[in-house]
Amino acid sequence: MTENGCWTSLPQDCQNIAHCKNGITNFQYNASRTGYHCFSFYRKYSDFDFNKNFQVRFGNDQIPTDINYSGLLASKQSDKKLGTWIHNHNTHFALFAPRATKVTLVLTDTIHSEPNMIPMTRDCNGLWEHSVKKNLSGKYYNYILVDKFGKESIVIDPYAMAMVSKHGPAIIVDASQLVGPEDDFKPPQWSDLIICEAHIRDILANYRYEMSDQDRLGFSGLCKVLANENNYFKDLGINAVELQPIQEFDNNTKEEYHWGYMPVNYFSPSSAYALSPYTGSQISEFKNLVNAFHRNDIAVILDVVYNHVGEPNYLARIDREYYFRVNDGNFENYSGCGNDLQIETPMSTRLVLDSLCHFIQVYNVDGFRFDLAELLGIEFLKKAESTLKKIKKSVILIAEPWSFRGHIGNEIRNTGFSAWNDEYRNFAADYILGNGNREGLEYFIGGSLGYRSSFPAQTVNYVSSHDDRSWLDRITENPNNDGETPTIIDRRRTNLSIALMLSSIGIPMFSAGHDILHSKAGVQNTYQRGDLNALNYEKGSEYSGTHKYMCDYIKLRKSHIGKLLHPEKRPSKDYLRSFAPIENNSAIAILFNASYELGKNQLLFAINPHFSSTTFDLEEINFKKFIQLADTECVNMNGFNDAFHLPNNDLLTIPRVSCGLWAKNHS
Repeated sequence: MTENGCWTSLPQDCQNIAHCKNGITNFQYNASRTGYHCFSFYRKYSDFDFNKNFQVRFGNDQIPTDINYSGLLASKQSDKKLGTWIHNHNTHFALFAPRATKVTLVLTDTIHSEPNMIPMTRDCNGLWEHSVKKNLSGKYYNYILVDKFGKESIVIDPYAMAMVSKHGPAIIVDASQLVGPEDDFKPPQWSDLIICEAHIRDILANYRYEMSDQDRLGFSGLCKVLANENNYFKDLGINAVELQPIQEFDNNTKEEYHWGYMPVNYFSPSSAYALSPYTGSQISEFKNLVNAFHRNDIAVILDVVYNHVGEPNYLARIDREYYFRVNDGNFENYSGCGNDLQIETPMSTRLVLDSLCHFIQVYNVDGFRFDLAELLGIEFLKKAESTLKKIKKSVILIAEPWSFRGHIGNEIRNTGFSAWNDEYRNFAADYILGNGNREGLEYFIGGSLGYRSSFPAQTVNYVSSHDDRSWLDRITENPNNDGETPTIIDRRRTNLSIALMLSSIGIPMFSAGHDILHSKAGVQNTYQRGDLNALNYEKGSEYSGTHKYMCDYIKLRKSHIGKLLHPEKRPSKDYLRSFAPIENNSAIAILFNASYELGKNQLLFAINPHFSSTTFDLEEINFKKFIQLADTECVNMNGFNDAFHLPNNDLLTIPRVSCGLWAKNHS
């Protein structure tokens, strides 16, 4: 019985039910019983006060037991519009804060003007609302929220479309004035993608182009680079760029270098990359940047971080237990960044999906790479795929399939996502250093089909990214992993990595600077080291052969015969055929289109990571009919004479630390 005299109804399947006289049933409490007792209580949902503690007392117990209603809190949601918007010259505000006891809207005309404090009203679903009968576009706002303990917190609207800085305030933006996409760019087929991962400031810091210091900090500077026909990305020949996070993040000053993986807002492009963040110029500047990439026939993929947030943690100020996974009062931290978003709650899911849709609809981006996607989970990824493909059918979806909690690489096979292939990354480095095996290389060149991938473009093949050491520092012969002055073998191994990635089924991804032998002086974690991450283009001139090799190999992959290296549909199990060398080491030769299912053309890729030459007997495929297109130093689409492939001979000798590509029926 409740304190108000209400007799509770009982579920008939509970194990501790007691039948009393006159047909009355009740829960039976037995202090000596082991295991859990089942007690069920019902309370009208709309009347539930989440700020109260509810308790139950059993028998003569002196201390009551708290009732855990976190599951009920986690189901709270609202279907109303969120954020701020302008309609019929009225400006509307809406903030979801289910357990706030008071929310005040703070409006200012300028950053330093006297604020106008306006109390907001709460509906039964935890949504706080207010409307001002005026068009407030360009004005500033934030909220002051009071929790159940009476503590006040300044909160920035999670749906704010622009922020002056990570500390706010937010800028009121008239969404109706955000003109739609200015171009009709269509991204390449996934199987044709060649991605360059890049950080805006890494590209700009030393770029040989006259621009102001402010331009070198952000969106406008990269627009100027892309306006030049001979820009870095166009020269490489890549057709997709994966930009490291550009959403508002927690750098302390505009000038401070930061990778951007600590977001504080999911809708606003970073104020640090804007020329005039006080006016919200980041909106138009980032739109211009996306258009500039599209004019260069380059798709734009955003690296997005929805698994955790940075500081200030505005979502925690709004409702810590609703938005984050909390155990025993502490944040879960499988992200390694201090907190993990509870993506399962309805308004967390909605926040992230609305953010993704916003960047497609307003900025016309072409896809997303989800940081630590294991923390978001397969069910959310499927929901994101379904939602985004309704808006943009061609959207590119890539997951980083791990966290400190686990790995979902094989589960992604059942989605339309592609995934970073960390197994490829690790194996490729080991193999090129001479520590791999033929079976593994054949599997990874074949697109990791079976265990990791269900279609060819479901694996993103890479050997290095922004994380950890650069490729060169990882494989260098120099001490302390310092690749600043690469050896001849370092350079040859880098060319092997380029040839291997561009000769593998799947989506190749290069970290910017791979082609110019970029080194971070052996430093493992450089997330705030702009000096080490910035590309050294003079080094690119010094080692121009590697840059040219990568450019030419990309052209080869994009050519008609190069399509054999990246089939659109899953090939048959007989599509690849491998050959072991006479010496029986880990060197391998792999024939593409061995089954002739993609026409009469064939390609043969051979690689030898060892310090002695190796020989293949290729009489079975009539190798004397093949013509060489590439070796470890050069690529020639017209073919060239091969000193290691004697005329009228089916023996192929590969020199030490070398590779090659040959074509049959090439035209």
